[in-house]
Amino acid sequence: NPASKMVQIKLNERTVLENILFYDMSGKEVLKSSSTIVDISTLVSGVYSTKIVTNKGVIVKQLIVK
Repeated sequence: NPASKMVQIKLNERTVLENILFYDMSGKEVLKSSSTIVDISTLVSGVYSTKIVTNKGVIVKQLIVK
């Protein structure tokens, strides 16, 4: 963090990714993916909330896009 083109989500071997959702600061969903490697080049610079949904629960992180 920060990132500008791609982000990669690393999970342990028993955790299965269901999806990743990116929200802008107003709470609007701006990107959704089910891959552990996500192209974020379409996002404008700023801070995003990232919701990672797995078979073991939900993780929320912030991402800074350059």
